[in-house]
Amino acid sequence: MKLDDLLQKTSRTFALAIPLLPEPTRHAVGIAYLLFRVADTFEDATDWPRAKRIDALERFVDLLELPAARQHTAATQLATWSLETKPVQHAGYLELLGELPALLNELTTLSPAMQDIVVKHTVRTAEGMAQVAARADERGNLRLASLKDLTDYCYIVAGIVGELLTDAFLLDVPGLSTQATKLRAGMVAFGEGLQLVNILKDAGDDARDGRVYLPPSVSRADIFALARADLDA
Repeated sequence: MKLDDLLQKTSRTFALAIPLLPEPTRHAVGIAYLLFRVADTFEDATDWPRAKRIDALERFVDLLELPAARQHTAATQLATWSLETKPVQHAGYLELLGELPALLNELTTLSPAMQDIVVKHTVRTAEGMAQVAARADERGNLRLASLKDLTDYCYIVAGIVGELLTDAFLLDVPGLSTQATKLRAGMVAFGEGLQLVNILKDAGDDARDGRVYLPPSVSRADIFALARADLDA
């Protein structure tokens, strides 16, 4: 399985950043990114009815929590079921779903401690995305109403990424242990800040697609201020 090829086909910024990491962290974060992308593909599957999007995310969580000996069969079943009716039109995402059994096999090559980190955070994100999908309408349209809605959404899709990366870096680089408290203090802000940049940048396109992440009750200036504070942290 060519992880770097799938990374290039399914990512923009992460495909630039992950190859800069040293091994074995690079391999682990590459696998984690692709698993998160599977969850994101199901959450974004607006060609499916809402109930099927939620069902796919729940099946994905069940798959991740299975014993390794049963994962390959379950992953093959989920990949086949997912592609019977295309959830999205993006060729790279569809290829990734087809490679799900091989991706789960790659997960087993990580150390047990790293596997636990990747699975724990992927499950939490997929469960959160199922909650987001439940709030959207049948076509995937979503409108966030408050600043708390926005920060909760950012935590699900990006704050957990900050937690995963922090756990992975601390595991692979024991010398960072003296900085663990400082790193953990900023790990959620790290993800939130980057996600807010994307939301602000893509607000027009997202709104045309029926996704309004910027709450009308919150000024744009306040959201810019939050993003800047996160990135400063």
